[in-house]
Amino acid sequence: MLSAGRWLYDSGMIFITLSYRYLYLFAALALTCSPAAGAAAHRPLPAEAAAAIAVDLSPDTTKPPLSEEEIFPHLDKPAKGGAKPAAPALPPRAEPALSAAQKRRAEEDKLFIELKRSADFARAEALSRSIEGLWAQSGSDSIDLLMFWANKEIAAKNYAIALDFLDNVVALAPDYAEGWMRRASVHLMTNDIALSMVEMQRVLQLEPRHYNAMLQLGAVMEMTGRPDKAQRAYEKALEFYPQMRSAQRRMQILVEKDSSRAI
Repeated sequence: MLSAGRWLYDSGMIFITLSYRYLYLFAALALTCSPAAGAAAHRPLPAEAAAAIAVDLSPDTTKPPLSEEEIFPHLDKPAKGGAKPAAPALPPRAEPALSAAQKRRAEEDKLFIELKRSADFARAEALSRSIEGLWAQSGSDSIDLLMFWANKEIAAKNYAIALDFLDNVVALAPDYAEGWMRRASVHLMTNDIALSMVEMQRVLQLEPRHYNAMLQLGAVMEMTGRPDKAQRAYEKALEFYPQMRSAQRRMQILVEKDSSRAI
């Protein structure tokens, strides 16, 4: 378990950020009740992020081409030994922590090799859940608790509340890829495509083999009328997870559409 000092620090940060969040929500509610309230329903995309993606983000459809189960895989079916991992004890020096990170990366490498070679769907799915269990390990009890609360609200489709928790996750742990991944998934479900794309790019910076981010990036490309880029995103996901049924299905649909246009 984490030391008492670290736990108190994380808890204090959560309290402060939640306090600011709810002050912000009350202010937003007051503004909404005023005649000047306009399009405040969506969070604005930062100018630098909009310039970075520089694409037309008006969707061709109001719904993503993935099911809710595909956007939030294994939300209520955690991997064995990985869903609620015990946070490692904080060492007195940085060297043991680096060693633990290296061990986790070595385990991921081993699982990815087997995942790529597996021709059995059930075995591949079990391997993917083990990988996602490793990705879920934040190393902080506070972050684990915030993610638990966020996932609970996502399951209940309370996406605004889930985003409040996830805002705190990425603020406290900006290098934790799964916090960004959950935010991207929620924004995709709520059709906030611009933010979803920016957050998926952040996920892939932190976890370049994140096949779920590639799958959802392909969905965004489909929604914005870019089938060629969508196909490349699905192909990239299948490089790491060849038995990924959702990516296979979207690839087949795109190929069939392309064939019908050619005829």
